[in-house]
Amino acid sequence: MGYLQLRRQSSAAYGYLERLLKSFHPDIDPLPDLLGLCTQIDNAMTEIKESRRRLETAGRWFKQIRDYEKLPETSVTNQLANDAQEPLKMFARMALRELQDGDVSTTESAEHTE
Repeated sequence: MGYLQLRRQSSAAYGYLERLLKSFHPDIDPLPDLLGLCTQIDNAMTEIKESRRRLETAGRWFKQIRDYEKLPETSVTNQLANDAQEPLKMFARMALRELQDGDVSTTESAEHTE
């Protein structure tokens, strides 16, 4: 493979990866080199995986709340369900807002990519 052909392929790969990154994070400035761009995509994927993990956790918590609601009606079970619902609803709303805004960065995900 000649130098010019390699250069064209590298340029095409960079363009493809740049579009891919922009589909995850429209406001991000892609790094100018191919390896840097790949690192940004890796970081974006790690953030998405972390957000998915948090949403799955929230889903399990909501299921537990629904299970509480199936218990016999008593003041104790009602209070347990009511006490648990608000913080979990708030957590799920925050996680969904992060996904919608594209702001899914966390300290944990940053640690995974170093």
